[in-house]
Amino acid sequence: MTDIQSLLIKHEALKLFVYKDTKGIDTIGVGRNLVNRGISTEEAMMMLNNDIQYFTNQLKAVLPWYDSKPDKVKTVLLDMAFTLGITGLLNFKNTLHFIEIGDYKSAAVAMLESQWAKQVGTRATEDADILKSI
Repeated sequence: MTDIQSLLIKHEALKLFVYKDTKGIDTIGVGRNLVNRGISTEEAMMMLNNDIQYFTNQLKAVLPWYDSKPDKVKTVLLDMAFTLGITGLLNFKNTLHFIEIGDYKSAAVAMLESQWAKQVGTRATEDADILKSI
């Protein structure tokens, strides 16, 4: 860690969740003003890649068959995990069962019968279409 990093962390603190600074502005990290400055495209992509890796690791931990599935299936599961979280995704017992046995068309149908599909609309339709294409 450099001297300036240490000093800024000392003065600003390191906070990993959004908080209100002394002026009530949404801030994160080491004093990053999210309202006026936001984040860069590079930072957003770095966060996205970290999130993809995080959810991939989670999916591997809870779905022992995950690695054996085609990339398109992994893409759908990752997309669902992004919006539902792992716990929410695990509630899709029928969809996951059909994916596990390789019946992707039935998995797509089960997915589209969910409350989630009604809430996210096109996202669910696109995920189902990916499964149907396998």
